[in-house]
Parts: sequence; C-alpha cells; structure tokens
Amino acid sequence: MNIGVSEINKIKVIPIPYAGSSVNVFHEWKKLLPDRYELFMSELAGRGTRFSEPCYQSVDEASEDIAKRISEQLEYDDEYVIFGHSMGALLTYEIYYKLKQMGIKEPRHLFFSGRNAPHIFEKREDIENMTNETFLQKVEQYGGLPEEFYTKEIMDMFLPILRQIL
Repeated sequence: MNIGVSEINKIKVIPIPYAGSSVNVFHEWKKLLPDRYELFMSELAGRGTRFSEPCYQSVDEASEDIAKRISEQLEYDDEYVIFGHSMGALLTYEIYYKLKQMGIKEPRHLFFSGRNAPHIFEKREDIENMTNETFLQKVEQYGGLPEEFYTKEIMDMFLPILRQIL
C-alpha cells in the first residue's frame, strides 16, 4: 500500500521569533518547508496579530503564555518541533519545560539559534532605566533606525518593543 504525504500526520514546526519581531518573519517558511511539515504560528503578545495586547514583563510570563497556546493547539499524537531565534531561543528553552510540566508530549526536536546556551550569562546594560536619548544613542551603535522612526507616534509605539531587543 502506498501512503501519500497527505495521509501521514504532518510535523508541526513552531517558530519563536526574536524580541522585536512577529512570527510573520517566518511566513516565507511555508513555501520552503517540505510537504511533511506544517508551519504553526504562535504569536507573542504585543506583536503582529496580538499587537493590542501588552508586552510581556518577564521571560516566565512569555513562556507560560506561549506554552499554553501551543498546548491548546496540539492533539495528543501530534509530532512537533520548536525553533527559537535569539530571544526566541531563550523562550524555546523555557517553553519546553512549561510544556513538560503541563504533561504535554515532548517535541521531536528543539532548535536554537542566535543566542548562547542558557547557562552562559551575558552582561546586559541597564536598558530599562536609560533615558530615551541614551537608549537611542545605543541603538545608533547597532546601525540606527530609519529616519521615519523618529516621530512621536512611532517612538511611543515601538520604543518599548525595541528596548527588549537589546
């Protein structure tokens, strides 16, 4: 008997984005993944389709929320993998343990990119307490922002998200 790909349970690929982005950065993956895989988007609060929601205040809050959203979408026998980039890598690590605590079947694989291992701590500047002027000077060191960003409306909207990136 010849079984086609459509008759086999697809493996869900769950990408977790970096701090300032939405899961939309992974949208093109739909075209690139082999038929055996299905892209499953789980948006972070304060981004994309959840833009009107407040941003997370901690890694624990974020990982709890995303783990809950993932668990609500998985069927008992679903195969899945989680990919996290940069801050998403840290969240992926924490999400794994949250899902395990919830009794959810473990993912087939975890993929981490753009970040050191969780046990290697990086010295981080006190970005939360920087003035906007000092913070924007720091951003300039990373290549700056488009000129259009420097309007009051845009700055009010995106500075809190941008502060999470650095």
